[in-house]
Amino acid sequence: MEFEKLQRNLGNTMNPFILANQKQLVSKISEVEKLIQPAFSFEGTYTVEDDPAKWLAIKYFDKLNYILVSMQNMVMLNDEFFSWLALKYIYEFYIKIKYISSEKDDDIFNKRVKEYVSLGQKDNFKNKVEKLEGKDELLQKLKKDHKSMYRLINSIAHPNIESLNIHKVAHTDEDRFRELKLNMQICLYLIFGIVEVVSSDSRFFLLNKPDLEKLKYVTGGIDNF
Repeated sequence: MEFEKLQRNLGNTMNPFILANQKQLVSKISEVEKLIQPAFSFEGTYTVEDDPAKWLAIKYFDKLNYILVSMQNMVMLNDEFFSWLALKYIYEFYIKIKYISSEKDDDIFNKRVKEYVSLGQKDNFKNKVEKLEGKDELLQKLKKDHKSMYRLINSIAHPNIESLNIHKVAHTDEDRFRELKLNMQICLYLIFGIVEVVSSDSRFFLLNKPDLEKLKYVTGGIDNF
């Protein structure tokens, strides 16, 4: 959605610093939304039973599209609290698709896809990180930092005394926006990571892959996560 239209709809009047940064951030998120559109081109209809991996890929891109629209609204509302919820959701999203794709054995890969599809929101996130396969530097860093990072995200994203105090202390509108902007950028790193995994794994059968080079340029890429 165009920035000016979004601003009118939400009725926001912000200080010049926030306004200028909002426009830039909304534009970046909107560009990511456009860049992933080619992945929505699928021929025919796919069901969970017929082709769970392809069905899962379609669902992932549907969710990403919804998330990106929601992120634009969060920026316009300067809602740093919901930006933490978005970060938690996208982080879990990334770990789950990485967990599924990191398995090179096709039979186990298909089993993991079916488990994810059948469990849905009840899927047990615990221990997914420890079971990630691979030796690349990013993966090792993720496994090393996961517990402390996920604990921090959870402690702020869920309403409790600690999170409420964090949101209350020394938070001007500019403070909130800086926090939101950082969370949105981390979300974009992770979104690139999700798209890269699904696009690079032929078992998801994407017909039209997004331009990963352009997407990396706009989001900053998963390497910066």
